[in-house]
Amino acid sequence: MKLVQYVVDSMSLSRAAIEEASRFGQQRADVEHVLLAVVLSEQSAGQLLRNRGVTVARARQAVADLHADRLASLGLDVALPEHGIDPRPGGDLAPR
Repeated sequence: MKLVQYVVDSMSLSRAAIEEASRFGQQRADVEHVLLAVVLSEQSAGQLLRNRGVTVARARQAVADLHADRLASLGLDVALPEHGIDPRPGGDLAPR
């Protein structure tokens, strides 16, 4: 039974990470999107982070700042894509 729950939890976190990546205009989830998925989850790690003051809004802002810093380190002064997810028919997600 533990293996089944592990698979279900992993799939749920993966889906949430992909959704979070799409909020940033990305089609692939990176480790920072997995962190956001954990913050959103009802699993013990998510509960612990929220109990320690990590809010979804603050975590998303930290990821946005990280992305902006990465671009700036390359000498690029460009705006990040508009935040928001756009669920397509069939359950696929794509950036707006």
